Amino acid sequence: MPTRRACAVLLATGMGLAIHAPAIRAAAQPETLTVEQCAERARRQGPSVRAARLDEGAAAADLEVARRNRRPEFGLDAGLWVAPDGSYDPAFTNLGEYHAQLGMGLPLADGGKRARDRERADIAAHGARARREAESRDAGEHAAELALESARLDEVGALLASHESALGDVAVLVRAGVRAGSRSPADSIRLALAEGDLALDRASHDERVRTARLELLESLGMPLDAALVVRPAPDPDTASTGTADSLALAAAAARRPELALARAGEAAARLAALDADRANAATIGLTVDAGLAGTDLTRWVPSALLAEKPDATFADRLHRDLGAAAAIQFHLPLLDAARRPSVEARVLDLRASEERRRAAEVAGERELRALLERARSSARRVAIADGVVTRAESHFLRTKSLYAAGATTLFDLLDALELHQAALERRAEIREDDRMIRFTIQDRR
Repeated sequence: MPTRRACAVLLATGMGLAIHAPAIRAAAQPETLTVEQCAERARRQGPSVRAARLDEGAAAADLEVARRNRRPEFGLDAGLWVAPDGSYDPAFTNLGEYHAQLGMGLPLADGGKRARDRERADIAAHGARARREAESRDAGEHAAELALESARLDEVGALLASHESALGDVAVLVRAGVRAGSRSPADSIRLALAEGDLALDRASHDERVRTARLELLESLGMPLDAALVVRPAPDPDTASTGTADSLALAAAAARRPELALARAGEAAARLAALDADRANAATIGLTVDAGLAGTDLTRWVPSALLAEKPDATFADRLHRDLGAAAAIQFHLPLLDAARRPSVEARVLDLRASEERRRAAEVAGERELRALLERARSSARRVAIADGVVTRAESHFLRTKSLYAAGATTLFDLLDALELHQAALERRAEIREDDRMIRFTIQDRR
């Protein structure tokens, strides 16, 4: 009989298992995602997207800083220096000095530098936004490509299982023929070699599945030990790309992040050229300060003040040290030997940026035409692959019948089986490529 304490422990254990059973089952159950859901998750939490989003936030904060450069600057300036009588040459020291002043500085004219700084920060913010959009787009398409590859590998795994089953049927015929004496024992050896090759193919396939799954989990920002299943994509729509798709893609090409980045680079280069051209512009600044400033810190009331007012107090000293001042600074460079080569360098940078922008426009048009061409040829490749699979299957079934009747060799039968398997795997690859093309077209519209 169990003791009362043992019963209590068993009861508590059972209750704990009952409470956590749903969580355990949920943890063991893999998450199932479609290709589109994989792409969306990669756009939200992919590693490169998270970093680009932080860069965009930093650029937005820098823009806010630049927008406030028109406001005056305020600051507190304070200092203290004590030099007792006799410690230095009397011509050098005034027995110490101090100051504590609240100041304000305001640039009145700077040759447009602050305005260009604001524009430069705005360009940087737009560039960071374009980089984040490019990273998000690329991360989504890369995740979709990996998800489609994962689904294809699952399909190939099923094909390998079907191939294994077909090879088992062949093995039944071979062993029956060998036992009956109508087949050579060498057929058994050939069959064993074919089964070994299939086992090697299965091992290599399992390795590819694990590697592809790890890469997919990484692209989605998920733990590498997470359980994930990609829902098989439907059969591709092999309808040719219509005019609406072409027009939508053409309109989207003008909004490509790469083109926005090239334009941002061109605008930044133009500002740099302006900076170099106006580097020697006159600057005018205004400073205003108010506070306390005085000398002779060896006594509470300086001797000079006592000479003027024998009953002066520390408050009188502070009253005398209280004051305010204003100043205007003007600066105009007269000779700068580096200005001309600096301007030439920045002009060349600007021309290079213009070339990069034009190249980005051409690249966008080229990618658009290439994508449309791939979409138009994809339907033909899928139809061809379907026809090859049909003929390969018919050839295998006919060869299998001939072998059962003793009218052909095992080599021909195994060759027909391999051709059928290769046709199925090739069709799976072509369908994966077609699905990726259709996804890219819909994603970039």
